[in-house]
Amino acid sequence: MSFCIVTKLWVDALVRRVNLSGAYSTVERIGDETRGDVLIKTRRPNGDVSLIGRAFSPDDEIVFQYIRPENHIMTEQEASEYLKKRISYDADIWIIEIEDKEGRHFLEEKVQPIVLNDPFA
Repeated sequence: MSFCIVTKLWVDALVRRVNLSGAYSTVERIGDETRGDVLIKTRRPNGDVSLIGRAFSPDDEIVFQYIRPENHIMTEQEASEYLKKRISYDADIWIIEIEDKEGRHFLEEKVQPIVLNDPFA
């Protein structure tokens, strides 16, 4: 995601990309339309949940990272607890939920495997 694109436009594009592919997406929480941070919550039919958050790389490239250090799969309760912590810290955050049988996230940006030392985990 480029800083030239406002968050709402980027989120709208992601939701459209997901829905056109045959998966289902919903905006669970609307954040700041211009500069809000974004968390992606993916869900598979078996109930597995993954969270992917935006992270900044040293070269200013926008990348995303899985939140869970182990295998990045968590329960719904674990995901909800994490999201509550993030919302209490950042009221401007967007939360996008994607339901896909393959667990795809549909991000065009690079997704790194894990977040180490996440203060909200």
